[in-house]
Amino acid sequence: MFGQGVIESLISYMMRISRDYRYIAYILYEEKRIHKQMMYQSDTIDGDRRMSREDFEKHQAIVEEKVADEKPNRKRRVLREESLKKLHRCLTQRRKNVKKNDDEKSAEEDLGESKMGEKARSLGDLTTVDKSIEAAEPAEKPRLKPFKIKSEEELGRKEAVDKKPAEETTIEAVQQLTVEFTLPEDKSEIMPKLSRTSDRGSLRKKTSSMSFREEEADESLIVRLVIAIYYAVMSRSEMICYLMIVLNHIHSASLISMPLPLMMLLWSTLTVPRPTKRFWVTIITYTEVIVVLKYIFQFGFFPWIHGAPSLDPFWAPRIIGIEKQAKYAAWDLALLMSLFFHRNLLMSIGLWKNEIERESEAVEDDMEEENITSAQLKAENRRRKTDMPQATSLAVTQSTDDPIELKKHRSLTMHSIAEMVADLNRSQIKTRVTSRVRNFFHILLNPANRYPVDMYAPMFICDVACFLIVIFGYSSFATDQGSGSVTAYFQENKVPGTLVAMLIFQFILMVVDRALFLRKFLVGKLVFQILLVLFVHVWMFLLLPAATGRLFMKNFFCQLWYFIKVIYFIISAKQIRSGYPKRQLGNVITNSYSAIYMVLYRSYMAIPFLFELSLLMDWMWIDTCLSLSNWIALHDIYSNICMIKCERSIEEDYPSPKGVKKRALIKYGWGGFLLFLIILIIWFPLVLFSMANTVGTRSIPVECTAKLTISGYQPLFESTARLEDIRPLTVEEYNDLYYTYRTSKTALSYIADYDNFDVVRARIDGNSSSRWLISPPARLALINSLNGTQVMNIQFDWQFKRAVDENLQYGVVEDFRVIDLEPGSPIRQQLVETIMGENNETQIHIPNLFPSMVEVPGEGKADHVNALLQEQLRGESKPIENAFTDVFLELEESSGVEWWKLRMVDTAFDPLRISEPITRDYLIIHGFVDKVFPKSFSFITGGGILGLYVSIVLVLGHYVRGMVTDSMKV
Repeated sequence: MFGQGVIESLISYMMRISRDYRYIAYILYEEKRIHKQMMYQSDTIDGDRRMSREDFEKHQAIVEEKVADEKPNRKRRVLREESLKKLHRCLTQRRKNVKKNDDEKSAEEDLGESKMGEKARSLGDLTTVDKSIEAAEPAEKPRLKPFKIKSEEELGRKEAVDKKPAEETTIEAVQQLTVEFTLPEDKSEIMPKLSRTSDRGSLRKKTSSMSFREEEADESLIVRLVIAIYYAVMSRSEMICYLMIVLNHIHSASLISMPLPLMMLLWSTLTVPRPTKRFWVTIITYTEVIVVLKYIFQFGFFPWIHGAPSLDPFWAPRIIGIEKQAKYAAWDLALLMSLFFHRNLLMSIGLWKNEIERESEAVEDDMEEENITSAQLKAENRRRKTDMPQATSLAVTQSTDDPIELKKHRSLTMHSIAEMVADLNRSQIKTRVTSRVRNFFHILLNPANRYPVDMYAPMFICDVACFLIVIFGYSSFATDQGSGSVTAYFQENKVPGTLVAMLIFQFILMVVDRALFLRKFLVGKLVFQILLVLFVHVWMFLLLPAATGRLFMKNFFCQLWYFIKVIYFIISAKQIRSGYPKRQLGNVITNSYSAIYMVLYRSYMAIPFLFELSLLMDWMWIDTCLSLSNWIALHDIYSNICMIKCERSIEEDYPSPKGVKKRALIKYGWGGFLLFLIILIIWFPLVLFSMANTVGTRSIPVECTAKLTISGYQPLFESTARLEDIRPLTVEEYNDLYYTYRTSKTALSYIADYDNFDVVRARIDGNSSSRWLISPPARLALINSLNGTQVMNIQFDWQFKRAVDENLQYGVVEDFRVIDLEPGSPIRQQLVETIMGENNETQIHIPNLFPSMVEVPGEGKADHVNALLQEQLRGESKPIENAFTDVFLELEESSGVEWWKLRMVDTAFDPLRISEPITRDYLIIHGFVDKVFPKSFSFITGGGILGLYVSIVLVLGHYVRGMVTDSMKV
C-alpha cells in the first residue's frame, strides 16, 4: 500500500507539471485536424493560410465544440482531468465574453452611423456628409493577419522596447501561450488582461486536487506511470538538454566546454519565460564546432599526440579540450541528440520562431512612421548626392593639372567614406548589443506576468548536500592527502584549517542566500547568482586542480559537488524568474499537515540550533514590530498549531469511532510494543554486558609480559611470552582445570562461562630478556636505599596484548601487585647481599607476588580471578593476596653480564589433598579471555555499565517523561 501510494503521488506530480504541455498539444492537434477538414470541405489551397474573421470565428467555434465533446466511447480523452476541464471552460468563456463585447461595439457603431445618415438626409447635404465620412475613413482597409501562437517573451520584449502597455497578455495556465489574431487599430482588444492572482490561485487549487479515478479500467499503475514519465519528459525537455550539458562538461572539464554551462546558467535559465531560439541555435552551433574541432585534432600529425600524455591537469591539449582520446566526442554527440530532440519538440508546438520575424511583425504596426522616416532619409540622400559632386568637381578642378594628386584625393575620399561606414556599423552593433542586454535584464526583473514561488527549501537542501559532501569528501578538495577522511581527523583531534575555512565560507553563503530571500532583494539575488556561478567554475576547473594537482574528471566528490551545485543554480534561477513571495509564514514543512510532515518537523526540531538560527534570521530581516521574545512566542504558537493540525489530519486519515472500546489488537499490539521498548531500555545495559561472552567476538591475546621493579629503579626482571608460549588450553587441560575446582559450584559456574579456546596458558621464561644495566652510582644508591629507613616496595606488572584487528577493539589490558618492604625486612637484606656480590647463590623468596589466574577483559584491568583463587584459601578468612604465587629471585652473572631470574613455586592446588610445591624455572599465568565487541559498539560500551545507564537510560527517560507530561500543552 505504501509503495502504491508513493507511485500514485509521483504520477500525480508528473501529470501536474506536464498539464500545460498536454493541453497545448491537444488543442494544436484538434486545430490541425479540424483545419484539414475545413480545407477538404471548402477546397482551399494548402498554401493559403489566411482567413477572414468570420472564418476564424467559425473555426474557433468548431474547435470548442469538438473539444467539449467527451463521449464515453471516445478513445482520446485528454480533458478527463478536472483541472484541464476547468481551464478549457474558463478560456472558452473568456473568448465568448470578448466576442460579445465586440458585437456590442459593432452594434453601437452601426447605430451611430445610422443616426448620422438620418441627420444628413434631414439636412439635404448628403454629398458633404459622404465626403466627410470618406475623409474620416482610412485610405486602405487594414489587412487581416493570420492567427498565430505568440509567446510571452516577444510580448515582454515589445513592451520593454516601446514602453507601452502590452496589448496581448498570456494566460498563465496555458504555460504563457495564447491564440491571438490582430484586428484593425480602431477595434478593441480581443483578449483583455486576466487577473493573475485569481486565475493562478484557482488553477493551482484545482490542480492540487487532481484525481485519476476516472482512468480507464484497463490502464494499470505501471502503464500510467510510463505515460506520466513520457509527458513529464516532453514537457520539460529542456531539462534533458541541461543534464547533458552538465554531464558533458563533467567528463570534459576543458576550456572549450566551459562556455556551455556558463551560457546555460547565465542565459538560458534566466530568460523569461523560456530560453529563446537564439540560445538553442547558439548551443547547437557551438556544440557542432566543438565536435569538428575535436575531430581535427585527432589526426596524428600534431606533435603532442605521439608522446605519452602528461599527468598535469593544465597540460595544454587537456585543458583546452583537444586531447586525443578513444571516445573524444561521445558526450558532445549525446548533447547534440538531446538538443535536436528539444528543437523538434519546440517546432511541433509552434515555439520555434525566428526573433527577426517577430521583431518585424512588432514593427509592422508602425509602418506609417517608417515610411515618413524613409522619405526623409531619401530626401537627405538626394541632398547629399547633389552636394557631393560639387565638392568632388571642386577638388578635381583644383588639381586637374596633377593626375597623382587627383588619384590621392580620390583615394582619401573613398577611405574616409569607408571609415564613416565602419564607425556607423560599430556604433549600431554596440547600441544593439547594449539594448539587448538591457532589455534582457529588464524583462527578467520586470516581467509582464509573474507568479511568485517559494523555492528556498530545495535550494537549502542542495546547500546542505554540498556541505556534507565537503565534510565527508574533504580529501578530494584538500591540497594535502592527509589521513583520507574527516573521521580520521576527528579521531586524531586535529581538524585542518582548510576544511574549517571551506565549511565557514559555505555556511556564510547559505546565510547570505537566506538574507536575500527574507529581504526579497531580487537584484541582489541576481548579482549573487552571477558572481557565484563564475566563482564556482573558476574554482572548480582552474584553482582547485592547480592546488591539488588532481584531474577534475577523476575526482568523484568534486564532480558530485558540482552536479548538485548546478541543480542549486537552476532552482535559484527559477526563483529569480518567478520572484519572491510577498508573504512568508513559517517554513515549508508547516505548509501541509500529515503524518509525514509531522515526522519531518520533529526531525527538523531535533537538529541543534537550526530552529534558533532560522528564527533569529527571520526576525532580523523581516519587517516586523514584534520584539524578539514576542517573535519567538509567535512562532512557538504557530508550530504547536501546526502539530495539532497534523494530529487532526492523522485522525481524519485513520478515523477512530468515539466511545468505542479499543480493540485488543491495538492495545496488546501497539501497547505491548511500547511496553517492551521501555523495559528493553531499562535493562539494556545489563543485558548487553551479561551477553558479552555470547554475542562478542573472540580475540585471543598474542603476548603476555611480566616485569619486576623495585621502588622505581632499573627493572630487575622483564620477560614476554609470545608465539607458542601463549596458547589456548587443550580439551584435556581444560577438563583438568574444571576437575580441580570440582568441589566449588561458584568456581565451576565461572569456568563454565568460558570454553577451552577462551582460556590461555602463558608460559613466561624465568630468565629476564634484558640485562640488568645499572650504573655504579645507581647501584650504590639502591644499596643505600635498601639499607635505609624509608619504606620501599616491589612491584610486579603483568600485561596481556591482543592481536591488531581494525574491526575489533584491541589494545593492552594490565594490572600490577605491590609488596611493601619495611626497613629491616629480610627481603631487603637479601637484596643488599645479592647486589653487593657477597652471596651470589642466595635465593630471595618473595611470597604472594602474582596471581596465577587472571581475567582478560575487552578493556580495563586484567584483575585476578576471585572466584578461583578464593578456593585456594581452603575456606580460611584471609586476604585474597594469600592465594597468589610465591617466587624465588636470583641474580645471575656470566662473563661480566648480569641478569635476574625468577622461579615460580607451583602449589599444584587440589581441594581434597595437599601436594608438595614444585619450583619451576618459568612463570605460568592462566588468562580467562572475555569476548570483545566490534569497534562500532565502542561508543556504547566505552563508558561501561554506569556510563551506558547515564547516557542512554537517563537521557531517554527524561525525553519520554517530557513527552508524557507535556502532552496537554498547546
